[in-house]
Amino acid sequence: TAYEIPKRDWSSDVCSSDLPTNFNDVDNTIKELISLNSANISLKATPVIQILNLNKLVDLFEYFEKFNRMYKKQVIDIRPGFVFNPDYNNIEHLPKEYKIECFRKIYFWMLNNSKYQSIQFSNSIKALKTKCYEDKFNPSKLKEFYEFTKTLDKIRNNDLAVCNSELYSVIKDYA
Repeated sequence: TAYEIPKRDWSSDVCSSDLPTNFNDVDNTIKELISLNSANISLKATPVIQILNLNKLVDLFEYFEKFNRMYKKQVIDIRPGFVFNPDYNNIEHLPKEYKIECFRKIYFWMLNNSKYQSIQFSNSIKALKTKCYEDKFNPSKLKEFYEFTKTLDKIRNNDLAVCNSELYSVIKDYA
């Protein structure tokens, strides 16, 4: 299956809870560091793959990779990792079909848009493939995840059903 990744401003396509409260500061700092064009500066983005962001990773990767395309070299090295604790955030608990769908979008993006990433990025995506094709679905962990997220949403004044409706539609029956 082919997927089209639309061109968009990543920061306007997510809820405020998806971004650090000072995202504009982060974005400006990244731009400032890149503009220094110093051999002594190495930027590494280390997103942590978890239930909440699996279906949003393409947007995040695209945000970082756009800097590489702009400068026609690697200025930001994306090095994803995986969350293991707390366990209810681990993507292994998601339904296999959902994980595979998310992985296919990520892989399609990687093949078509990731020109400047290192072997570490490719290795992380290979590890992600393994995790996505495993069937370790655990409804009780999804319930824990949802309860934790509801608590955070009250603090953040957000709602998972609004911020990540795709994920919510997958887990709502287990909540």
